[in-house]
This record gives sequence, structure tokens and C-alpha cells, in this order.
Amino acid sequence: MNKPTFDIRSAKSADLPAMHDVREEAFAPIFASFRAMIDPSSAQAIYEGAENAQGDYLDSIWPPTAARPILFATVANDVIGFCAYAMDMAKKLGTIDLNAVHPSHAGQGIGTALYQRALDDMTAQGMQAAQVGTGGDPSHAPARRAYAKVGLKNSIPSILLCKAL
Repeated sequence: MNKPTFDIRSAKSADLPAMHDVREEAFAPIFASFRAMIDPSSAQAIYEGAENAQGDYLDSIWPPTAARPILFATVANDVIGFCAYAMDMAKKLGTIDLNAVHPSHAGQGIGTALYQRALDDMTAQGMQAAQVGTGGDPSHAPARRAYAKVGLKNSIPSILLCKAL
């Protein structure tokens, strides 16, 4: 079976609602996984409103700018994924930021293609290093694999420790 083809393009002014839809679908299982990994009272305190906070963050990085672009993956003009990234011209450091692929299109190389395009742009803009933060939990394993495919492999482990009070 052939994988569906997709296009990658820069943001358009009407993309924000579709970006929210993709984000909500892609992150629902991740937030559920986070909540299931810790005791319920800690999960309530730590992750209450997390989806809304992430949506607010997305709104805060919209609209894209030259130093903070957003790429979109589309199939038949429908947004199926996105990758926001930032370029710190003073530090020459690129950072892959909030990104997601709709679960119905997962595993098709879309995230990898978005990350590679972002890294290519960072290189063209003179960045000397790139970074991305991601979860070490099982729900982030597909993202970690896609990041590794584009060469983002060195990591600094981080652990979130929780306690209900």
C-alpha cells in the first residue's frame, strides 16, 4: 500500500484553527498518559488545565514571524501536522517548539519531514546548533524516533518528580 503524499508549506493566516485541532487530537493521549503515570491527586494539581494552557501557548506564538516560523504538513490542502520553531540569531541556536501530527497520519514520516525542513531553514539562516525538548515517557517514543531520524540524538535526561500534598 502506498503512503499518502503530503506537502509542506509555510503558515497561512487561516491555519490557526486547524493547528488547534491537530494539537488537541495529537496531545490527548499524551496528557492522558502523563496523568496515568502519577498518583491521581498529583495529576489533578499538575495537569489540571494543561490542554487549555497548551492552547494558550499556541495562540501566543501565532502569527509566525521570520525568527519564529511555523511549517504545515497538508494532504489535499487539509492541515495534518505542524512544526513551530524559533531561531535565536544572537546565539545562532534553533529550537524546535510545539509540533504535532494528527494521529490518523502518524507513522508516515510527516513529523520527520517537518523537522528536517525546519533544520534546513535553521541551517540556511546561519544557526550553528539545534535543540528540541521532548518527553522520555512511552507516549513520546514516536517523536523521539522522528527527532533521531533527523540527527537530534544527544540528550540530557530530565525527570519530573511528584508528590501529593
